[in-house]
Amino acid sequence: MSKNPFHHSASSDVLRLKALQSGFESRVEVNQRMLIDKMLARYSSDFVVCRELIQNSDDAKATSFHFEITCDDELSSSSTEKDFHNKTITEIRAINNGLVFNETDWKRVAAIAEGNTNVESVGQFGVGFFSVFSFSEEPIIASGKEYMAFVWRDDNSLTTYRHELPLDEQSQLTSIILKMRTKYILHTETTLDIDSILDINECPNSKSPSKKRQKKSITPTSAAATSEIIPTINLAQLEAYFTKVLSFTKYINELIIKINQKIIFKVTKTRKPIPSTKSNSQFKKNSIHNMLRLDSFSQTEQSFSIEHGPSISLNHVSVDATLIIDETYHNHIRRILKKSLPPNVQIQLLYTPHNVVSKQQQRKSSKQQDLHMKILNSLIPLKFQNGEISPSGLIFIGLGTHQTTGIGMHVYSHLIPTIERENLDLQDPYISKWNRELLLSVGQIARFVFDQLMIDSKQFDSTLASYSFQPSVPNNEIGTILVDGFFSSNKEILVPVKRSPADTNLSLVSSVQAYIANSKHIHAFLSLPLVPYELSKNGLFQALKDRDLIVEVDNELIESTIITTILLSNQFVEFLHWLSSQNTDDKQYIKRLLSIVRFRETPQSSIITLEKLKNYDNFNISTSLPLPTHVLPASVAAYLSREELQKQLSLIPLTLKDFVHHYLLKSQLHLFTKENTSTCLLHIISKHSGQLNKTEWNKLKTTLSTLTCIPTNQGMKIPHESYVPSSILSPDLPVITLNVPQTLNDDDDDDNDAQSTTENMENPVSAEFLKRLGCRTLNVQSFVHARSSLTNSSNSHSMKTLIQHLMEERENMSEGDFNALKQSECLKGTALLPTKENTRKYAPQDLHFPSVAIQLQWTTLPIIDWHDIDARSSEYAFLKEIGVREVPDLQKLIDRIIEEHNEQKKKSNDEYRLPKALRFLAENFQQHYSKLWKTAKIKRPFLPSYSSSKTVELSLPDEVFKDESPLCATLLSDVVQLIEEHFNIALIGVKDRPTLTIAFDILMEKKQEILNVETAPKIFAYMNQLDGLSRPLIERVSKFAFIPLEGGSAYFMKPSQVFIRPDSSTSTSSSRLRQIHVIVSDSSGNDDDDDDETTQAIVTRGRKRNVRATTSKNKNKKTKTVSSTPLIMDDTDKSGLIDYVDYESEGNSFLLGVGVLHHPSASVLAELLIDRQANYFANATADDLQKKLLAYTSCLRQLAMATNTTNELQSASLVKRLKTQSWCLGYQTVERRSSTEKQRMFKIVPPNEIYLDDDHQCAVDLRPLLPPDEPELTKLYEKFGAQWLSECVKRTLVHKGKVATSDRGNKLRDLIRFRLDMLFVNNRGEKMENLDEKHVNMLRTTLAVYEVDGIQCQLTFQKKTITLDSTDSSSCALENDKNTVALYFQKHIREFDYIDIASELARFVFRKPLDTVVHMISDKLASPLETLKRRGVPVDRLLQHNQFHVRPAAQAIKENPESNHNDNNNYHESHVDITGRVDDFSRHHIKDDGKLLSMLRKGRTYTQTKFIQQEHVKDEINHSCEAVPSANMTRYKDSFHMVPLYIERNVVVTTKMLDHAKQLAWILIGLANHVFKIPIETLHLYRDIDGARIAFNDRRALFFNLRYYEQVFADKVQPFLQATSPSIPMLHTIVNFYFILTCHELAHNLEMAHNSNFINHLETIAVKFMTEKDLFLQQFSFQNYLQTNFD
Repeated sequence: MSKNPFHHSASSDVLRLKALQSGFESRVEVNQRMLIDKMLARYSSDFVVCRELIQNSDDAKATSFHFEITCDDELSSSSTEKDFHNKTITEIRAINNGLVFNETDWKRVAAIAEGNTNVESVGQFGVGFFSVFSFSEEPIIASGKEYMAFVWRDDNSLTTYRHELPLDEQSQLTSIILKMRTKYILHTETTLDIDSILDINECPNSKSPSKKRQKKSITPTSAAATSEIIPTINLAQLEAYFTKVLSFTKYINELIIKINQKIIFKVTKTRKPIPSTKSNSQFKKNSIHNMLRLDSFSQTEQSFSIEHGPSISLNHVSVDATLIIDETYHNHIRRILKKSLPPNVQIQLLYTPHNVVSKQQQRKSSKQQDLHMKILNSLIPLKFQNGEISPSGLIFIGLGTHQTTGIGMHVYSHLIPTIERENLDLQDPYISKWNRELLLSVGQIARFVFDQLMIDSKQFDSTLASYSFQPSVPNNEIGTILVDGFFSSNKEILVPVKRSPADTNLSLVSSVQAYIANSKHIHAFLSLPLVPYELSKNGLFQALKDRDLIVEVDNELIESTIITTILLSNQFVEFLHWLSSQNTDDKQYIKRLLSIVRFRETPQSSIITLEKLKNYDNFNISTSLPLPTHVLPASVAAYLSREELQKQLSLIPLTLKDFVHHYLLKSQLHLFTKENTSTCLLHIISKHSGQLNKTEWNKLKTTLSTLTCIPTNQGMKIPHESYVPSSILSPDLPVITLNVPQTLNDDDDDDNDAQSTTENMENPVSAEFLKRLGCRTLNVQSFVHARSSLTNSSNSHSMKTLIQHLMEERENMSEGDFNALKQSECLKGTALLPTKENTRKYAPQDLHFPSVAIQLQWTTLPIIDWHDIDARSSEYAFLKEIGVREVPDLQKLIDRIIEEHNEQKKKSNDEYRLPKALRFLAENFQQHYSKLWKTAKIKRPFLPSYSSSKTVELSLPDEVFKDESPLCATLLSDVVQLIEEHFNIALIGVKDRPTLTIAFDILMEKKQEILNVETAPKIFAYMNQLDGLSRPLIERVSKFAFIPLEGGSAYFMKPSQVFIRPDSSTSTSSSRLRQIHVIVSDSSGNDDDDDDETTQAIVTRGRKRNVRATTSKNKNKKTKTVSSTPLIMDDTDKSGLIDYVDYESEGNSFLLGVGVLHHPSASVLAELLIDRQANYFANATADDLQKKLLAYTSCLRQLAMATNTTNELQSASLVKRLKTQSWCLGYQTVERRSSTEKQRMFKIVPPNEIYLDDDHQCAVDLRPLLPPDEPELTKLYEKFGAQWLSECVKRTLVHKGKVATSDRGNKLRDLIRFRLDMLFVNNRGEKMENLDEKHVNMLRTTLAVYEVDGIQCQLTFQKKTITLDSTDSSSCALENDKNTVALYFQKHIREFDYIDIASELARFVFRKPLDTVVHMISDKLASPLETLKRRGVPVDRLLQHNQFHVRPAAQAIKENPESNHNDNNNYHESHVDITGRVDDFSRHHIKDDGKLLSMLRKGRTYTQTKFIQQEHVKDEINHSCEAVPSANMTRYKDSFHMVPLYIERNVVVTTKMLDHAKQLAWILIGLANHVFKIPIETLHLYRDIDGARIAFNDRRALFFNLRYYEQVFADKVQPFLQATSPSIPMLHTIVNFYFILTCHELAHNLEMAHNSNFINHLETIAVKFMTEKDLFLQQFSFQNYLQTNFD
């Protein structure tokens, strides 16, 4: 056996051959019983036996088919079908008159699954006939002269016996005789819904109705009741099925059902040709995939009739097609079907004509029809339910199936079914292709019919009913294929449309030009070719939409159409209905549509636009009034519900407020002046006037009061001129002609009585409304005149009678009447002393009650002529109401006070009595005058008070105060007492004391009179007690000069111009730092000033100050503290520059509070220097000039210090002054004309006229105007425009004397040439900017180097040129002509100065050389190549073209100590003979201390932001070699006690490191200031990584290593940082160390080399300053090292 179970075995052919040769033979047995039963299980659909028998009959070309049922009971010949109900069926016979069986037919029917080879037949599989076994166990077939009986053997083998029929039974008929194998019951009656019974296509998956469960039956032979399931045949369903089968039978035209030989049902089919049209004759096309050629198209009318019953006609379409498939595909079909496809294929459609559709639509209920009519109606391929039509077409495969088409047409063709013939086969790829092609062709034909119907018929609803595409069931793919065929044509699909809402007829347009809409409302207003809404529900339009063959109206399309359309009113209503039906959250869309829509009431009326629609008219405004554009007219709103208006359209009812507001607009007021429109307006406002509030009423009344808006019998009048109709009015008056019902009041809408009064009245307006508008009810003058003429009694009685008559008419008076009464001169008046002039008629408001005049003893005051009137009477109250005064007018009362005061002018203070009118004012103020006082503008003084001269005079309340004051008037104590007995005197504006602002204003007004040096202490002390100090006040006060200076009372200064010495006041306000809390907005910039700032003055005074902080209105601001730091001035007398005042403690406290400082701030000092320097020096005598210069220099020094610590000098205006105006002190050396003696002169000039000394030789030689010899002033001047001297001097170098070549000159030339390619490039090898390539080439080709006797230097400055000697010049000079370049160097120099050489080279090859470039060139010349390589210079690449070898620079140039000159001038330094003995040490000492100090101070500041030094080796005369490492350091952003720090790259900066820097800087500046007296600017710190140096001197700039301090001293000094004792050993060690170290580096200022000269200089310096160092040690500590400055 093979180990591999998958080993390849012998071929199948070999195995088959061996089996045939020697194998055991046995037959394959088939259990025919089980085979047939299984086939029957596949044939489970309704009436399958009938279907197969009828189909076989039609294939045999039978024209008639009889279905004969035999029941067990014999009935009479008169029996009806109902008599056979529930009878048992014993036998069924199917008889047809088709072709009788031939020999082939007999053989085929006895065989299973051979099928009918006739290509025209429907049968495909040869198993249909065997469905009869479901009824009969052993069926018999009789045809022609023979018959065949089927008999079972052994219950599993079927055998046939064929025999000749008896002669009397032989015929041309074929009969299938089925003796029932099981019990079947015939149902001829049913209690079920007849529609569901007849709708045999409703549930294609349900069991056959013949298999339904029936009621229990009782077997007659059984004594007990038993239950069993008995199959039935429903006669009604059988009739409906037979009728349906007849739809597409090819030959059968008659189907008959018999029961016991009695004809129970007969249905026939007849055909009637429909005349062919021209398009029918032209119908020729290929199927979609060219499998068929559709040759002809014909239509017939098929009528289906039931004997003795109704009939129905349907339209039948038949298309003949020729098969044009390729033979390969056809062979595949033959293999599957065992026969060929027919060469000619017929495709038939059955659809409903218009008249049938109309009749079905008119039919109210199917329940009213008889059974036969319902059976015929079941043929219709449409369903009519609830007024809607839906397609119900079926696929017929020979006979009907359960498969729907999805359209309203039945379809028949040579479709190939599945084996049970209920569905199409779409699984097998070849059969599926055939079936699909047929279905697509059906779609093509249906489209052809559609196009014909749409053109020929105007009944579009009936036509479209058959084309309402729906999903087909159970296989929805069938319907999809049909629809694809329908739309396969490129021809336009015509659809019915209404071109505009007004059209009554439909027209046909291409679907791509038509629109569908999903709302009935859209159809009513949109002017587009719209498919009618009812038709658009048809499924055809959904299919068109899915294929983009029709456009569905959307919101965007509506918007674009509406904007170009003018709607009619009814269309606009429908538009609003649609708009309100939109379930959209986009309210802006609705608003936008409403803003663009336009409509008109009629085609002839004007266009209405609603631009900003937000209201609808609920007042039913008359059409005579133009509506606001934001209001929807009532004629439209009436058709919409409140929910539509408010919820959907977001409209709100027009309020009366908005109504009134609109018509009160200036552009609408003319409507009130026209009678018809005014009537409408007044009616609406009157009817709803209760909705107006007081403010709205006042506006309405005010506006209409000046308009002629009231219709009267004398035309349009203003309200005040119009009279409400009344019986008491004179006919000469303008009486209102409006409908004014007397019973109608405002807002009586719900009052039935009032409504009944006005229901017949047009536009009624209430009388109360008119009165409120100002219309009159009576004429006051005529009324008073009439009543007065009726009384002739005494004055009092006459007055009383008149008042009583007026009181009676009060209720009828309008507001206008009442106002007229107040203004009318209708009351008689007099005075306590009556005269002819004062006894007359007055207006009520001009009269007073008599008691007032009596109380005031005011004899001329007008009073009412009724002296005994009772104050408690109703007449008194009425008079008071119309304006008679109980107290005089306030202004008149003030005048009376003044009048009484003036009468006492000649009296002394003791005799003075307060005016009675003032007492009256005090007593009645609270009740009568307090409210008036707030708005009264009292301009005349009326309060008795003491002036500064102690005389009684009158003052205004805001100018007089309760407390005594040296500035203001003081109220009399009697006045204070009188007023405060009745009310708080503050109510009239009198305060205890003035605010600081008021007091200052008074002070400035009276300054010349009262303010001088003597009075100032008292006045300023008083002002110090006042409240109101604020930042705005301080800023305001700062602009005024009010502070007197000693020595003159007329000379006043501003607060910024004077100062108070700290010892002049003991208050805490003398603090150097004045804090100002500034409110700064988060988003603010860097502005210096802010109007919302508040100053909090920290001042201690004799009386506690109520310091108020002004809170910023902007709560989103934050507080920061800005320090304005006064400078610390020395004690030098600076009078004339800085003026000090002293006005005692309280006076000084006030001045400090308003901005006077102890010392000037930087900005103030700068302003003072600019403004006062000219006068300050103008009158200076020889004796005090030096003092003034020292004082001025001291001020400049303070200004310089301030530039490093504050930002006060950065304001634009001050910077401009500092740059352009004179304030800078400078000195210039000049020669007197009378002698050669030099004199140092000073000048005060702008900064740009000062030259900063960075070239001392130039300064000596050129004598420019230089700053004082103080480094801080140099920085100050430079900041504001001073220039460095070296930048202003043009230096020209030329050689002189004998020119000679030398070895070291040649070596220098070779060195320059060899390294030329790397001199003028960066470390990446890239050429530098501003390089002159031509000059570089000249260096490469023509450079020569010579020794000369000397180098002459010419300096050009301010257009003047001077010449210097060689000793003061550069060590070399480079000269050139057009073709050559020569470098000359002085022969006496001991070593090359590569800086000088680099400077000359840079000047030659660069257009604008920089210092850094000079250093870089110098380094590249002096350093060994290996050193340059280590630094990253690409030496090999840059120098690779040089073929010869050049040794390192030092070696190359210094190799030969011999030269062309004597030994004293040798270039090489290291061969000077040193014997080690010194004959006289005194020769090495510098005896002149002045010279020593001068040389020490010749340090310089290092101004660059970076320190870059290249690695090199220095050979000293004593053979010591100090390796100077490379350095690449950057200056740190902050300085430490003004000492800068340079940090090497890659050093991590820490807080601890910065703290150590402060400590070291503290030590160094202490030594600089107190010991060596050298400028701090010469000191520098640096922090490296691993350098070996502790400090170094770079051309007089001193550098100290911070890392050395960190690693050696920092930890040791830490415990003593806060110690105050100077006697700490560690501190002595540190100070001594850095003292010696500084001495060392200072010695390098005198001698760079470490030779004997250097040692002598070091010794001299150390000894010179040792004492100062010891004194410094006695006071040194680290306690204050964290301070900003070292003091």
